[in-house]
Amino acid sequence: MSINIGHTRRNLDVESIYLNMMYVAEIMKELDEWEKAGDGYVTAAQIAEFHEIPHISIIKTYKRSIPCFLRIRSTRAYDSFHSVVDCYLKDNQIQKAIEHCIKYGYVIRNVFWDRYRSREFYEQADHLRFLHNIPHRCAIREFDINKYDILEKAHDDFQNVGF
Repeated sequence: MSINIGHTRRNLDVESIYLNMMYVAEIMKELDEWEKAGDGYVTAAQIAEFHEIPHISIIKTYKRSIPCFLRIRSTRAYDSFHSVVDCYLKDNQIQKAIEHCIKYGYVIRNVFWDRYRSREFYEQADHLRFLHNIPHRCAIREFDINKYDILEKAHDDFQNVGF
């Protein structure tokens, strides 16, 4: 029986690098260095994605970068939004990709006030629904325009959604 020690060692090294990047990102968050924290999470996710490490959740790692970028209103959040949706699509989780397109479209519209990029996400959700023959089901049963007139309410809604 032959064991490929070199391959196992390489995976451990990559996993160590991933964990170190996550640790650095956590430290940056504690220091209120939000952009560096977001960058750390994105780098960790890219390492995991490139090396196809199966037991590390790439999606969760990209998602951890989002609040960091939103905290400083960095448009780098857009890249993380796209990465999360792309990962769901690669994993054939179409419904999750659609849900996140809608959530991120809403956040972009209400945090960045960017209706064009917001529309891109909404249109991607519609396109995915069409391609996969998935009917639209709106989660909003009641609509009170007064709830959405202020940015603070939109921010609270974002926090409650749990990206």
